[in-house]
Amino acid sequence: MAAVEWMILCERAIIEAQAGTVSMMALVENVTLQAPPKELTSDGQTLLVPFRFYAVQQWLRSRPKKAEKPLARMLLVGPNNKELGHSDFTVDLSSTPKARVIIQSGGFPLMGEGPYKCIVQAKIGKTWRTLASTEFSVVFLQGAPIVKH
Repeated sequence: MAAVEWMILCERAIIEAQAGTVSMMALVENVTLQAPPKELTSDGQTLLVPFRFYAVQQWLRSRPKKAEKPLARMLLVGPNNKELGHSDFTVDLSSTPKARVIIQSGGFPLMGEGPYKCIVQAKIGKTWRTLASTEFSVVFLQGAPIVKH
């Protein structure tokens, strides 16, 4: 089974097609937000944070000379350990022993402060196996009042 060599979260990923390189800018480790008003969170509404980020991954074949095309997915798991969403994809390792995969997220559901995990899994038979994981933390600003107009 193919492996994920590394995965990095960033706000921008630029691919240079001719050179085969990727530049990653503004690595995502923490997302600092204004705490939502109590009236929005008390009635069970899900708030969406419009924060675009990319999960850049480098995949490797399990055997350098054997082509592979694994089915994979990336899960976003909130601080409450609930899956918030996922993106399915196929990794094409048929013509090269390495491949980069870039998954874009346009935002995420806010489930409070804490770690949000990005987990990459590959399907083996009927089961999903975790190959890589990284996370970012959501932190609320303290002491800054929300101004209502």
